[in-house]
Amino acid sequence: MNYRDAMVYIKKEKTTHTITLVQTRDMGDLFAYYYNRDVFTDYKNVDADLNKENIYLISGIESLKTIDFTKYNKVILTQTFVQQGKENEAFLYEIVAHYNTALC
Repeated sequence: MNYRDAMVYIKKEKTTHTITLVQTRDMGDLFAYYYNRDVFTDYKNVDADLNKENIYLISGIESLKTIDFTKYNKVILTQTFVQQGKENEAFLYEIVAHYNTALC
């Protein structure tokens, strides 16, 4: 994931009704660094500060269960590696299940 260039897209597309999911958790600091350096430098509160911006660091399906998707009408998903296979397919279907749409 090229977060530096991705931030241009994310910041352009993001609204108050957009949720951004950052998979995997271990890349959260790198994401925070390019998204907002003030968030990054407040290291002890990175997760909380990102959550205030509707950005969640996730590791899998279990992480999604703590998020209230009813507040959002758009999802931006960043993945650090190309995820293929049944596990990622189940993960994507879990996200889509919250909306009246289908995977494309």
